[in-house]
Amino acid sequence: MKNKGFTLLEVLVALPLITFIMIILLQLIIFSMNLSEEMRKSAEYQYNIRTIHQRMARDINRAIYKEEVFIDNFGRLVINYPNEDQIKYYHRSGTSSIVRNAPGGTYPISENITKFNYDITTCGRYLEVNIEWDNHRGFSIILKIPQRET
Repeated sequence: MKNKGFTLLEVLVALPLITFIMIILLQLIIFSMNLSEEMRKSAEYQYNIRTIHQRMARDINRAIYKEEVFIDNFGRLVINYPNEDQIKYYHRSGTSSIVRNAPGGTYPISENITKFNYDITTCGRYLEVNIEWDNHRGFSIILKIPQRET
């Protein structure tokens, strides 16, 4: 009579091999999930930066004279328009939001930004607005905007 099944020795050899293979597969799955999350965060960060850049560039380009774009006493980037409208950008304290305060209301335009700095420099007929964001990666952009002289 022929016995069907595995011997104790075969089970004792196969069990560590199967465990080893399962651990490697589990590590690959965890690595893949972490990589996917990092890529999602990176894409979200790039989208936030692009959104801020496009909105601010459009608002700053609408200003007619260099003197209408400045940093106020509270550290907010202020843009004045001839029709007396005013737009302010600032990092809301206690949060990770960049806020746009305009005549239509105040609302966040970006999330997950830990630092937001800007500097304005006049270079001849150009106004340079250097904007820095930090979200554990750092990002800087310079908007070089031609302006009419006053």
